[in-house]
Amino acid sequence: DDAYLGRIAHDAIEQYFYEFQPIRLVSPLRVARARRELGLDDGASDLASIASLTSAIDIRLAATGQLTRRGEQLHFTASLYDLAGEGKVLVRRSWTADNDNQLLALVDSACTAFQQRLADVFEFEMDDFRIARAGDMTTHNLDAYAHFVRGHDLAYAGFLEEGASELIKATQIDTGFALAYSITACALSFDKQDSLSGHYFNLALQHADDRLVESTRLE
Repeated sequence: DDAYLGRIAHDAIEQYFYEFQPIRLVSPLRVARARRELGLDDGASDLASIASLTSAIDIRLAATGQLTRRGEQLHFTASLYDLAGEGKVLVRRSWTADNDNQLLALVDSACTAFQQRLADVFEFEMDDFRIARAGDMTTHNLDAYAHFVRGHDLAYAGFLEEGASELIKATQIDTGFALAYSITACALSFDKQDSLSGHYFNLALQHADDRLVESTRLE
């Protein structure tokens, strides 16, 4: 379960920076392939490993993090590196949450710190590129988010019916989860369940409203 929380945090941060226009996010598949070619463990996040990846796939900025549990509390430590020249740490901070349901708040805190520091270093105005919090773009309910991630993974792996079932569970927990309705519609469409697909597509449109930032890729 704790490993799955780490996956949720990773995906939420990735989605956040996918929407952050000043930054071009390198494909996670490209990073994974480079890690394999370099023989780096997936958990390797030391500066030497990051520098090796930099030269392999032309990355300038890299973020790493660690999520740990102490009793009921979650502790999240995140770092942002600028790897140009000698390389330096732009941000290294830690945050604590009292329980699992505050995980996405930890993600938001880290992303806000990263965004503010990047604005200072690269001299752009924050207000021009400010994006919604992870929960606002997706859901504030961690259980709904967990079903969403499972459903997304199953659907994109070709298990369309099973994926749609998990995604529907996400919408049952958070009935305003527009993105889950949308991916459900996609999965059902590929599974040739056109009537159901249309139903969930209409629900996605109905619940989108202010959940999505206008003109973003997520929209």
